[in-house]
This record gives sequence, C-alpha cells and structure tokens, in this order.
Amino acid sequence: MQSALSWVPYGSTQYNWFLDTFFLRNTVAVTGIVFLALLVLVFLNRKTIREALRFREKRTLWLLAGIFIIGFLLRNASYNNGVPTDGWVFFESAKHIVHDGLFVKNCSVGNLQQCGLYEQVLFPPGYPFLIAIPYLLFGINSLYASVISALFSSLTILLVFLISRELFKNDTIGLYAALIFALFPLDLIFANTGNSRPTSVFFIALTLFFYLLAIRKNNAKIWAMTALSFSYAIYVRQENSVLLLPMIAGLFFLGYFKKPEFAKKKNTEKARLLAELLLPACCIFLLTQLPVQAWILLANPIEPQGLFGLDAAGKRITDSASDMFFANSYSKNLGYGALFNPLISVVFLFSPLLFLQKKQWKELLFVWGILAVFLAIALLYFPQLGPEQTDYVRYTHPLVLPFSVIGGAAIFAITEKLKAGKEIAVPVLCGFLLFFSGIPLQASLFRDARLEEPDNVAFYLEAVQRAPNGCTVISSNYLAVTSDAIPGNERRTLNPWIFNENSKEIYLEEMQKAECLVVLEDSSLREISPELYEELGKFQKERLFAMEKGVRKITAFRLEKKAP
Repeated sequence: MQSALSWVPYGSTQYNWFLDTFFLRNTVAVTGIVFLALLVLVFLNRKTIREALRFREKRTLWLLAGIFIIGFLLRNASYNNGVPTDGWVFFESAKHIVHDGLFVKNCSVGNLQQCGLYEQVLFPPGYPFLIAIPYLLFGINSLYASVISALFSSLTILLVFLISRELFKNDTIGLYAALIFALFPLDLIFANTGNSRPTSVFFIALTLFFYLLAIRKNNAKIWAMTALSFSYAIYVRQENSVLLLPMIAGLFFLGYFKKPEFAKKKNTEKARLLAELLLPACCIFLLTQLPVQAWILLANPIEPQGLFGLDAAGKRITDSASDMFFANSYSKNLGYGALFNPLISVVFLFSPLLFLQKKQWKELLFVWGILAVFLAIALLYFPQLGPEQTDYVRYTHPLVLPFSVIGGAAIFAITEKLKAGKEIAVPVLCGFLLFFSGIPLQASLFRDARLEEPDNVAFYLEAVQRAPNGCTVISSNYLAVTSDAIPGNERRTLNPWIFNENSKEIYLEEMQKAECLVVLEDSSLREISPELYEELGKFQKERLFAMEKGVRKITAFRLEKKAP
C-alpha cells in the first residue's frame, strides 16, 4: 500500500501508517478534533473571557467599535485571490480535502474532478480545514477563503486591543494599538485574498490573549485553553512554533513566579503546584502536536527536513530585508505606497527609548521578544533580496501584531508627555493614518473581485477565459487555469513548475491524450521549465491570440501533434 505522498513529484515517500492515517487521509477528523476541543475549552472558560471583555468606560467601547468598523470595511470591500500561490494553494488544498479526502497541495495534472498527479503539501492543515468547513456546508467555492481571511483579520483588531489592555492595563494604549493594526497596509494587502497569514496572525493573537489571561487567573483550565490555541496556531503555520520562546520568557518578565500562590512556599510545593497547573496543558499540547510535528520533522518535502522546512545554511540577515519592513523600502506593485504609515514608522524606531522609563519596561520587552523571533524566521527565507523584491513582503506579516502593540505604547507615551489633546488623539490619529498611509479606498462591500484584482492575476484569468473551455492549458500561472472564479470552467492544467524526470511520463501521457492542448506563453514559461518547453517544441503551433498589458505579454498557441 502506498501513501498519498508517493503520488507527488517531490520524490517517493515510503508508506507511513501514522502520517497516512492521521494527517493525509483523515485531515477533517484529526484537525477537527483539535479545533472542536479548543471551542469546548473556550466555552468552559467563558466566564473568565467575558470578564476580560468588559469595558469600564462606554467611550472606550464606542471608540473601539468605530475602529473595528473602519478596519472591517477596508478588509471586506472586495475579495480576490491575491498573487499565486500565496492564497490559492490553501483553498485548492481544501477542495481536495472535501472532494478526494486527501490532504494535498493541489492538482498538478488535470483538475479537481479528474486529477492525474497531486502535489505534496508544504504546510499543515489548520487553515485548509477552516476553508473546508463552508465547502462542506455550502459547496465548493474559493471565494470563501477570501471571506474567512478577511473576517479573521477583522477580529484580530479586537484581539490587539485586548492584548494591549491586558498587558499594559490601559484602555488608551489598546485603542492606539488596535487603530494601528486596523489601518496597517501590510495586513490590508493580504486580508481579503485567502492567504493563510491573516488567519495565522489571528491565532497568534488569540494565543497571546489567552496566555495573558492564564498568567493573571492561573488555573489549569485556562492554561489548557492556551495550549490548544497555541497548538492550532501551529496547525495554521508551522513557523508559529517560535512563539514558545517569548511565552516561556514571559513567565519571568510578567512576574508569574512572583504571584501570591508561589510566595513563601518550598520548592517542592512550588513544583507540585506548577505540575497541577501546567502539566495538563503541556500534555494536551504535545498530544495534539503529534500529527503535525510528525509531518514537519519526518515528511516535509523541502530539504533539508526540519522544524520550519527552511535551509538556514548560508542565509544571512540582509540589509534589503531590514529595509523592506523597517524603512518602507517597498515597490507600489500592489497599489500601496508603503508597508505602514510613515508616522508609525518613526514612532516605532524611537520606541526603544521607552525602556528608559522605569514602569512597564518588562511588558515592552516581552512584546519585543515576539517581534524578534518572527523577524528571525522572516530573515531566514532568502540569502539575498533586491530592493524591488515584492515577493518577500508576505514573510514579514507576523510582525504586524507586535509592531502595532509597541506603536500603541509609544504613541501613548508621547501623548502623555504632551499633556494636551488626549481626548481627540484617537480620531486625529485615525484621520492621519487614513490620509497618509496610501490605503486605496473602495466604494463597495463584499464584492467578488477575483476576475479583476490584482491586475497581474486578472491578466492571466482573462487569457484562460479566452482559451477554449475543456482544453488542457499549460501556463506559468497554472492555478489560474482551473479557477472556479471563471464560470463553468472545465479546463485542465499542467503545472510547469514540477515537470521533472519523476513526473515526465505522466505529463507526456496527459499531453498525448488531450483532445485540445493550449499553451499560454509568457516571459517566464521557458525559464520555469526548460525541459517542458523543449517537449512543447515537438508539437505544431497554431496561434490563437495575443494579449499585452504594460510589460506583460501572453501569446496563446493551440498545440497539435506533428505529422510523422
């Protein structure tokens, strides 16, 4: 018996009963148990959570509601699928979970209804599972992924407020932090695309909120809820494992061991109390992590296999990577002038001066620790980056959360020093951020813009629409070929990115049996797969159409077998 992994061109994987049973074929059941257990523990802790949601002043509630509404409208004005394969692979994976019962990345040869070759996943199943829920309830439609990411991104605004208020015991800091996050261009770029990172940031924020509640309340039930939230955050994105480091450090920074229940007790009594409080949470975390860590450590197709699937050898912290986030060195390809507002950039760069204050420096150090671990992961991805490397921006997305909290604390310190205008600081800051952040405003809500945004994807979707329906279409943007954003789409795809000696026979068989074979040639197709391009040269070409927009150009050819 072979596992699903043996069907993919990254190389044959020996049958592994554990992975095949608990990860590849029963994703809905396994991931669903973890998610359902989290919901159960949230319900069991509802009293504590409800207390943490209370507002001492109605003014704070109304201001937060206004901030949330603004952030919600910006994130849900329109929905698109972003730039492949950032968001596309997750809703494609969810399709196969529902349709085939397999946890795979996508179909590389064929389409959802009839796939000849699956591509192996490079991510855990937490986010595809969430997308699969509306698929099961309402039918398969990739638009749901964009809606889910936009909703989770919107809810994170509230969590940023709660985290900041819980950490600094100050409503105003929470409002500033929530406002910065709500109008954060970097988050807005991906919020409505179905990308996994907005949802990942939500679960990071949820984990941190529960963690702060657990430190304050200190009972086993809340620690168990925190452990499950953290575990599911790793199910969404494996690099979220690094959150463990600042969480451990936070026990010391935030005075956990100085709580009254630990004071004046012998070490043996302290150890017993810690075991009663934390041991159940640790066991829950380790048990629920078994399937996902088995995949990350044993079956990750990226070499060398490891905790994050990243090869750190030879990687260095580059100047361009730092400039990309901290100095707004970013091109306007996605319609945004910067990753964040220049005012917040300046405030953030001066925020280390807050350590000179005697109060709450440990809380700030805790947040800086969160930023540091995610920055370290982001800087491991590429050995070198150019100044126009827009692809890199998505790897810095988790920094938005600690950046917002630190920025909120810094702005509060500045307004306290000014001793004036504090009552109108929130609306004034809101107007300033909206005006100077370069955020594109849209007079719409819940609009399906998959065929229109972003421009480069819409260009490929238009080309696919012009190719005869039912054809097998070869394109560098292979996921666009089978997109359900195109009404009645029955086209089949051939993924040029993974054409190699292991998959060659399957590709050639598909090309030979195709009644209609079309290639969409652009500047990158030959570069992506020169071997496949060489095979295409063995066919006769009939020009169908050509499209050109700016620097982009696509020429479509129908391929026919050459006469012997």
